[in-house]
Amino acid sequence: HKCYEVKTVGDSFMVVTADPVAGVKLCIAIQELLYSADWGTEAVDACYKKHIRDNLNPNEYSALWNGLRVRIGAHFGEVQVVWDRVMQGYDYFGQTVNIAARIEAAATGGQILLSSSLYDRVAGAVDMVPERLGGYALRGVMTLVQLVQVAPLPLVGREFPPLNLPCEVDPENGVANADIGVSRPFGDLDGNSGARATLDQAVLAHPLVVKGSVLQGKAFPAV
Repeated sequence: HKCYEVKTVGDSFMVVTADPVAGVKLCIAIQELLYSADWGTEAVDACYKKHIRDNLNPNEYSALWNGLRVRIGAHFGEVQVVWDRVMQGYDYFGQTVNIAARIEAAATGGQILLSSSLYDRVAGAVDMVPERLGGYALRGVMTLVQLVQVAPLPLVGREFPPLNLPCEVDPENGVANADIGVSRPFGDLDGNSGARATLDQAVLAHPLVVKGSVLQGKAFPAV
């Protein structure tokens, strides 16, 4: 897929590419390969069945799930690139990286979430089934991020719980639904009638909060 593994962070991988189509194809391939893998044990699925109440009969379950479940989030945009002398490799920083990480954290095992800006770049070039989920407030991001769930063609029937986010924002009226998560809407972003900010965003947007500065390096698009 011609993608670059930057590093591992705990049990996760950070991967970048200059080609958005290659990046999304990698996301799809990961889920398909995990599903088709011979895990050599039923212990992984037994654990999921015990803790996740999906009401699927054995045939329905085996048609959609098998083995380890990995969540994937991806975004595309400019980044800051730094050569890490310790790692002897490139590391990537900036808002694009932050948004990708927040999208990944919002997903559930077996799910692929893309920003709509990334999806719009690859639509029609990758075999997948999309579902637009609407706009969401992500921690550390001052504007709503439109999210799209995509599924490999063989795994379209997978169902997932609500996104793992502090609150969901209705893109039609800009009102945060506090029943979805643990944060309640706080303040009005940029003082207009648009999307309401979460408490974290309101604090970051306050004029007394000192904004950090980032040295701009050579920028590459990244997933």
